[in-house]
Amino acid sequence: MVVRRILKILFGLGFVLCSVVVGIMYNKLSFIDWPYVLGGVFFLLIALLISVKK
Repeated sequence: MVVRRILKILFGLGFVLCSVVVGIMYNKLSFIDWPYVLGGVFFLLIALLISVKK
């Protein structure tokens, strides 16, 4: 139960980090770094699929 919650938080933080990097790249350089987009989508999907309830 605790491990699932920690994993959910870590994957959520990974999504936020990837989103920030994509936002900075797009605003400063006018292009999107696709590995960070794919990583962000992956982290978001995993964070949403991990259930916390028993």
